Amino acid sequence: MSESGLAVFINGAPGSGKSTVARRLVSSRPGWFLLDVDVLRTFVGGWSADFAGAGQITRPIVHAIIREVVGGGGVVVIPQLLYDVDDFLGFANEADDAGGEALHVVLDVPSSECWRRLRARLSDNSAHEVSEDSLASVLAAELERVGGERYVERVAAEIESLRDCAIPMHSIPGENTERVLRMLEALIGRYGGRS
Repeated sequence: MSESGLAVFINGAPGSGKSTVARRLVSSRPGWFLLDVDVLRTFVGGWSADFAGAGQITRPIVHAIIREVVGGGGVVVIPQLLYDVDDFLGFANEADDAGGEALHVVLDVPSSECWRRLRARLSDNSAHEVSEDSLASVLAAELERVGGERYVERVAAEIESLRDCAIPMHSIPGENTERVLRMLEALIGRYGGRS
């Protein structure tokens, strides 16, 4: 492809709607690549017993996918909670090193709303008898393990530390998915005329 590739990072606290927005964005764009890191972890044997360990195994794969898609002039959309500057820049620099660009969008949803959504999702999952090894149940257990609502509040605040890094951070009010998609599409349109 003649235009440079793009990595779109959709960041935000758990429950902010990152994965939903990313799936909707990619679904109507042939050739775009959805890189859901949490789903990728489920391809690692024993992932449900060691979610963090599975993340370490998939980390170099995530780097490689970003590098390859962007290097080929494509668009990769990554819905992922990122609040450590070095972690974020490690991923974002793959796009730059591949000759493309990185767009960093944060879904700005109040922590209380994120927690309300998560609790509703957990209730829905328990009502549908989600298997013990399902991604939803493992994420729920992991969230409880790291502090539940307090963790959501903490990471929402820590995401703000990324404002000072080299890649500009664009905050989008995240309470309405349709509005988020319109604003996100406008931002993406600034990168090589994509939309």
